[in-house]
Amino acid sequence: MIDKAKLYERDELKRYWKSAFPEAQGESIDSYFNVYYKEEDTVVLRNNTGEIVASAQVRPKVLNLGGKKLRVSYISNVMTRPEFQGKGYMTKLLKGILKETSRDNIITLLKPFEPHVFRRLGFENVIELMEYNIPSSKIPLFNMDGIVLSPSNENLLEVYQKFTQYFDGYFQRDLEYYESLRTYLNYKKGNVIALKEGDDTIGYCVYLNHATHVEILECAYDTSGTLIKLMSFVARGKNRVLLKASTQEKIHKLFPQVIKSKQPFLMAYINDKALFERLYDIRILSAYSAFNISEKPKFNRDFQ
Repeated sequence: MIDKAKLYERDELKRYWKSAFPEAQGESIDSYFNVYYKEEDTVVLRNNTGEIVASAQVRPKVLNLGGKKLRVSYISNVMTRPEFQGKGYMTKLLKGILKETSRDNIITLLKPFEPHVFRRLGFENVIELMEYNIPSSKIPLFNMDGIVLSPSNENLLEVYQKFTQYFDGYFQRDLEYYESLRTYLNYKKGNVIALKEGDDTIGYCVYLNHATHVEILECAYDTSGTLIKLMSFVARGKNRVLLKASTQEKIHKLFPQVIKSKQPFLMAYINDKALFERLYDIRILSAYSAFNISEKPKFNRDFQ
């Protein structure tokens, strides 16, 4: 049986998560449940005795694609309890979710952890990210002029809106998004900083601090100079920087000899191909072609 999680099942689900992902740091799972978990967004699969065997978060989002704003469903935080893995329960759960989301949305999106699992259900890779492993010694040093340690949510949202006007395939955000992000970063020993030029906020950087390195989850900026200044600040005292960016950002031109790797970030399932084609007055062959109806480069870095 597939239904929504109950209010009293929160701690139970957290225990299942820690059992299913023993390699994850404890505060990582705790931070998710403290900030982003909502029982109304959590779909569970139960066995014949009503016991939860698998779960996933299904959250409504607004996707900017091809000059239109589409209401979509976004699946993330997919989990099967270890003792029930390999028995088809995750497939059953996702098929049930697709049946529901197909009634209301043209597209269902998914954040993959093992893409091959979801390809069998018809999901396709539509957006990838590039991770760059950059020694701090390769990042120019700058002073702190213009760095804002606690930028306002309003300024962060303004930078995001300016940055994403050059891209396609991104989600709408609001002030609540950044408020939740700040809380999440506090749990994860991270922060968000910004850079100002005069009265204008021209960029920001979302990052996590680790013992020897800093992990940059997202940067939004106006120029490459702004990006480097933000990186220069967060790299202080660290051996290296792990920068995650879209594949279309020309990071390799700034750091041509660093180690980089491409990773899937977003997968899509077209629920109603005929409706999509009528809406955009175009023929598509796949979800990948649907996400490439615009000439703009693709960007999506949401982790909620």
